[in-house]
Amino acid sequence: MRRRSVAVGLVAALIVAVAVLAALGGRDDEGPCTRWAAPGATGGDGSRDAPFGDVDRLAAALEPGDTGCLAAGVHVGDVTLDRGGRSGARVRLRSAPGARATLRGRLLITREAPFVTVHGLRLEGIEQGALCGGRPCPSPTVNADDVAFIDNDVTNDHTAICFVLGDRLGRFGRADRVELRGNRIHDCGRLPRTNLEHGIYAQATTDARIVGNLVDGNADRGLQLYSDVQGALIAGNVLTGNGTGIIFSGLGSSTSNGNVVEHNVIADSRARWNVESFYSPGTTVGRGNVVRENCLAARDPSGPTGRDGGDQGGAGYRAEDNRVVRDPGVAPGARRPALRPDSPCRGLLRAPTGE
Repeated sequence: MRRRSVAVGLVAALIVAVAVLAALGGRDDEGPCTRWAAPGATGGDGSRDAPFGDVDRLAAALEPGDTGCLAAGVHVGDVTLDRGGRSGARVRLRSAPGARATLRGRLLITREAPFVTVHGLRLEGIEQGALCGGRPCPSPTVNADDVAFIDNDVTNDHTAICFVLGDRLGRFGRADRVELRGNRIHDCGRLPRTNLEHGIYAQATTDARIVGNLVDGNADRGLQLYSDVQGALIAGNVLTGNGTGIIFSGLGSSTSNGNVVEHNVIADSRARWNVESFYSPGTTVGRGNVVRENCLAARDPSGPTGRDGGDQGGAGYRAEDNRVVRDPGVAPGARRPALRPDSPCRGLLRAPTGE
């Protein structure tokens, strides 16, 4: 009976996870493989029978409409995508059918590479070069529009920031209409905590969609909206075990506005709040940001929330109809947003329909 009850509980948790991902809808994320790379291959032309030996060479060969497939195994090397696709003819980088390939190295998508989809990879963003003053660069770094990361496992084993979306200084490019969907983003940023290294560092992006991701165990913010994030939708995610869950902030006269955070589970922040804001003196405060119908965990819902509580209630965002609970019931060992069958958050965690 005990085995049966455990099995039923696991199935129920999986049902919650599947429901979240199903609500995200289908996209043409995969497509047939047109170019190939395999670890250790030499002298290939990128065909299936003679694959490239490194992913950077594969990336340079992709044309609009192409899908570059990575054979199973660990591909080591930094990769730059500086040529993308166009509407209706994306460039895709993905694991080969039936495989789960690992890319160990920095992934950079430059402003010249819009309409790129990265799908079904394990991305270990441990830089193989020394491009950021001797320290590891963030990875993936996205400085192009209309880029999507779907169903990836993203980490760097606590060496640096993971995702950076856009360049707030304007030197390298914005990242408008970026989509992060169905990924696990975890164990990013150096320890001990520096308050500077995050799972997702959104800097300069408009109309981003961050939907149905598991963001867990990152040193500092799970998601930082700084300093020019406009009109983002953050929904159906589980953010747990990060230094801070989500923070709204700005720099000088530049600030993040009109962002919606809804139907997420945000819990177990280790250093600060689950939701907060920070604006230094003289910084313009964000407008039109709303945090609504989320499930937030606090050790004592009836008393002061404390550092691991619900939301800080600071300037720059409005909190509406959020549920504060003691235990959100996040399913242990999950690779996607998933809750235990007894979770008090089950009715709130959902991704938007019509994606």
